[in-house]
Amino acid sequence: MRPRYITGTEWLSGTSDGCLQVWTQLKKKPVSVFRGAHHCRPKAPPAGAPAPAPPARGSWATANSEAVGWVQSVAVARGSDLAASGAGDGAIRLWAVEQSKHGGAGSLRPIGELPAFGFVNGLALERQGRFV
Repeated sequence: MRPRYITGTEWLSGTSDGCLQVWTQLKKKPVSVFRGAHHCRPKAPPAGAPAPAPPARGSWATANSEAVGWVQSVAVARGSDLAASGAGDGAIRLWAVEQSKHGGAGSLRPIGELPAFGFVNGLALERQGRFV
């Protein structure tokens, strides 16, 4: 998966454990990590615990794989605070890139999701954010 630039010095990337990260060229670590952006397949509940809810319709969560939560694609609408991410968990998630207190990109705020069947291997956002 290729990271996508938010600005010329800041970018967004995804991880294999379902996290989204905001990076800047000024630091060696991400400036922000949103954990659980996409959900990996849940592990079996302990004995006596209630069964988890069934997977979302259209998701690949029933495929016997942890890969459903891997963030496989990210996109950023140039010149805006809108970003999107995709995995195999049945949704394309939309995000607002919040500014940090020092200026520049900071944290991510979820703003919505769109249904997606299968694995989302590539994303693009139209400049004004009307089309994914």
